[in-house]
Amino acid sequence: MRAADDERHELAGIAVKLEFSTKPDQAVARVRGAFDSGIGADWFAGDEVYGSRALRHSMRTMGLGYAVAVKQNQEVARACTSRSAR
Repeated sequence: MRAADDERHELAGIAVKLEFSTKPDQAVARVRGAFDSGIGADWFAGDEVYGSRALRHSMRTMGLGYAVAVKQNQEVARACTSRSAR
């Protein structure tokens, strides 16, 4: 059965082997792809799914400002204290 599925996928142009990537990783790849294609931007916005530290770091590295939501229980630093984002 598996061999038949592989053949059907190949005929349909669907990759047999898929690589997992998180939504933040996908967003970084798309933004880099847009830049490589000559599309410019000054900032990035995303909901809480895209609020990872790695994504924010990547946006800063690419020279982009960003506005991303964070989960309601995300710890945020404020002055010398830390508290929930609520």
